[in-house]
Amino acid sequence: MNVHGVHPQRERSKVALILLARVAPVRPAENNKQLYKRRNVVERCFNRLKQWRGIATRYDKTAECYQAAVTLASLLMRV
Repeated sequence: MNVHGVHPQRERSKVALILLARVAPVRPAENNKQLYKRRNVVERCFNRLKQWRGIATRYDKTAECYQAAVTLASLLMRV
């Protein structure tokens, strides 16, 4: 006995594709160039700090020692 029918999952996926095709295209959000530049500078600074092994692994046990290491690394990067 051969039963030919429509597979419900395939039918649902076809309907979903048709509905997605009818949706209006999404416009990208506008970028604030000044805000992006500032964010980029901060991100690059954190990435450079992470290159210091002691800072990246939080090797120091106390918050004061960790803050001192971050300050020292920041000063040395600035020089």
